[in-house]
Amino acid sequence: MTTLKTKYGDRCKTQSSSYGVLSLYGFLLENEHNDTDYWWLDIGPEGMTDIFMRDFDESDWHALMEDFRHWTTFQLELLTYGIMNGMYWDNQADREARPSFCINDRERLITTHYHKFRLIPKLLKISKNKDESNDIAYTIYEEAHFLEMIHRLFRGTEIEYINDMRFIIGEVGFDLMRSAYPEFIEEIDSVRE
Repeated sequence: MTTLKTKYGDRCKTQSSSYGVLSLYGFLLENEHNDTDYWWLDIGPEGMTDIFMRDFDESDWHALMEDFRHWTTFQLELLTYGIMNGMYWDNQADREARPSFCINDRERLITTHYHKFRLIPKLLKISKNKDESNDIAYTIYEEAHFLEMIHRLFRGTEIEYINDMRFIIGEVGFDLMRSAYPEFIEEIDSVRE
């Protein structure tokens, strides 16, 4: 953390000493002022997913959730965009079109996606507590294909995700989500615990 504070000064808000969190946060600080294409063309989100897969263990995921409250709204928005995008191809054609060293470890990628998904409710709660407007809920709405992918991966398994999914949909706006993703929302509605 001292190195990040020295390099980035007041822009550095993290209070974490977790290696994974510091690696991710350093990446965000280094790239938060890159142009929109860096994020929209998945360069930033793929870099974040690489960090999640390479540097994060169970304790880092918990440390990340605890550290959110220190981050700026803009950093949380970038994190949300990175969570909702980057390296989650679940079919062979996509994997062949855009290969990555991480994509070969399917189980680790699925576990990483599950952890990324579990961050979303916390991000939504924190974004409501901040006094400034933010694009977190809007980003989740715009990038809901990630939520659809999570549902495809975990439906019919023993993985508990449906309550978090319903919370996310409710926070983003049930009617808004239903109008944009009617089949997905209908499927979520039909799942019984």
